[in-house]
Amino acid sequence: MQSPPTTQEQLQEYYGRILNSSQDLKTKACCCDGESLSVGMKEILKTIAP
Repeated sequence: MQSPPTTQEQLQEYYGRILNSSQDLKTKACCCDGESLSVGMKEILKTIAP
C-alpha cells in the first residue's frame, strides 16, 4: 500500500506541473488591478513595494 503524498510532494506537483501561469490559479485572491484598493491599502503597499 502506497502512503499518501506529503504536503511537499503535493506542492511540488501543483507548482511544478499544474500551475504554469496566473491563468491557472483557481482563484483571483492574489490578483489585483490596483484600482479597487482603498487609499489606506495603497499607502501600506507603498511601504512594502515602492
